[in-house]
Amino acid sequence: MTRMKILVTGGTGFIGQHLIQALAAEGYPLKILVRSPEKAAKVSPWGEPVVGNLRQAESLENAVKDVLGVVHGAGVIRGNSLQDFREGNVQTAQNLAQACLKTGAAIQRFIHLSSLSGFGPSPTEALPVEDAAPAPVSDYGLSKLEAEQVLDSLLPQIHPIHLRLSAVYGPGDRETFSFFKMGRYHTVFVPGDGEQKIQMLFVSDAVRSVQAALKADAGGPVFIAHPRILSFSDLILAIGNAMGKRFTVIPVHSSMVRGLAWANLRLGRLFRWKTMFNPQKAREILSRRWICSTEKARNMLKFDCIMDFPEGARESYRWYKENRWL
Repeated sequence: MTRMKILVTGGTGFIGQHLIQALAAEGYPLKILVRSPEKAAKVSPWGEPVVGNLRQAESLENAVKDVLGVVHGAGVIRGNSLQDFREGNVQTAQNLAQACLKTGAAIQRFIHLSSLSGFGPSPTEALPVEDAAPAPVSDYGLSKLEAEQVLDSLLPQIHPIHLRLSAVYGPGDRETFSFFKMGRYHTVFVPGDGEQKIQMLFVSDAVRSVQAALKADAGGPVFIAHPRILSFSDLILAIGNAMGKRFTVIPVHSSMVRGLAWANLRLGRLFRWKTMFNPQKAREILSRRWICSTEKARNMLKFDCIMDFPEGARESYRWYKENRWL
């Protein structure tokens, strides 16, 4: 069976590296956007590297030529202002869409890796659905929502699919890895009271959701998450079990979390480096419920997550050990 040629952005990132390998293995011919010739060697085993910069619209025209599908996974997760996130997530999505229009590319599928942050936390225990009004609580989340809106406005004939991924973890992830690092010393700090609710997403399931979306004949936002709802305390327990250790869990009061976030932001602005842990991120971390319905994914994409967090934590730990991160 002949597969459509696909352009992938973000192929050198955490999710992107897993994605290009899976798509190539499935038989999709790939063009993989890279920012420099030096990065081309990293992705060339799985597709054709194409040099371009998402912040420069004119550099994208060659990338979108002769492709029938686009998986837009590139974006920024660090920034010190709303403008930083708009430049890295909204403007780049707009540039890519405009390149598709300018070249007249016959795009049949446009998959945008969005985020549950673009929708926001649930105000109640009820699982929100995609048609509910979004209410992001961070500049990052707002930028992901605005990127969805820009793509919908520019590419209405394609009807992009926005995969609103929940917290993605797994081999190669550096965010959840921080808990594994703390676990080496049998002490783990948990923001707030540790009872915030969350649905996790193993990276291979995130990749499978993209594969399912490429075959779907529909569009719009779709929540992608494992249906099991866990607390932060549940996550720490599972990580401890994966590592074969018992942790001392130390809650960090919300006021201290916010104070540390403000201090980190000031340091970032002073030394001109982009922050991930800042007041915006603290607001997300301390939100009570990052939960969502997974029915639309099941019905529209015929997709279900298969990796529960305890098993995913064990697989992540094995990878961190084998690759000498721990």
